[in-house]
Amino acid sequence: MQIRRRRCLFLLICQVANADGGEAMLFDKALNAQRFVEFSKTRNSEHQAHLKSIICDVRFPVTVNELCQLLGLGGAGFRSIVIAVFENVLTADRKHLIDLDTLLSKGGAK
Repeated sequence: MQIRRRRCLFLLICQVANADGGEAMLFDKALNAQRFVEFSKTRNSEHQAHLKSIICDVRFPVTVNELCQLLGLGGAGFRSIVIAVFENVLTADRKHLIDLDTLLSKGGAK
């Protein structure tokens, strides 16, 4: 499992390094990737399932903050959302830092 996470982080860093854009965008993409890797270490399957059940009834687009409030999980909700973005359950502009004001849409994953 540890090797898989390291490989995932390596691939995300390579993707960030190959991106065209300013240094700020590269920093934001790298920070988002780092968050995903760190949040995945303490992934809560129940929270991810709760998120998937909630998004069926949500009218998108919504902000991360709005979805966090609907989840009612506090900071754990934010972590679940970041994981969902990287797993394509939700979509967001990952070139910019994912924060409470980030707009989300439903992703392509089932």
